[in-house]
Amino acid sequence: MLMTTDPGDLVLDPTCGSGVTADVAEEWGRRWVTIDVSRVAVAVARQKLATSAYTWHRTTDGTSLVVRLLGCDTYDPSTGAVRETNQDHIDCWMIDTDHDQMSFVARLTYFPNGLRNDAGLKAAMRSLGPDLVPDAQSHIISFRSQPFAVPPDDRPIAVKAITDTGAEMNTVIHPHAWQAPPEG
Repeated sequence: MLMTTDPGDLVLDPTCGSGVTADVAEEWGRRWVTIDVSRVAVAVARQKLATSAYTWHRTTDGTSLVVRLLGCDTYDPSTGAVRETNQDHIDCWMIDTDHDQMSFVARLTYFPNGLRNDAGLKAAMRSLGPDLVPDAQSHIISFRSQPFAVPPDDRPIAVKAITDTGAEMNTVIHPHAWQAPPEG
């Protein structure tokens, strides 16, 4: 797509499948139209395109990135509607800080609403207790990531959010999108 289109161009995908073409077009500043004869494909594409909202920026020294989860949208196939999911319904979110664009590796994981009533997660925290830094729990119960190194070789990062209903949203953030350090 980058070789054959410019920002603002219109991309047509007559077989949307899971919506990858529309997602990439959106990410790189292209307008897009996608269609499919399968209602399943359209539902999957809607979920992919109704994605999480994040802010990200470089730290003041420019060597690290910070991501903040704002919320996400989820597609309800029973009603055909996209609904906003606020932060209260995000159970977990993860960052692949050096995404290879093929598989997601959770390198940073956060449980912003605590561990709720999930006994397995609470047991994991207890079993990891001796290996965790003293204030680890305060770091993982957050909508703001800890600073992490800018990936080498212009590799992107990826962010995945999981809601309390089990819906998952993924976003890939390419280096061209990273904001400059905040002023002041």
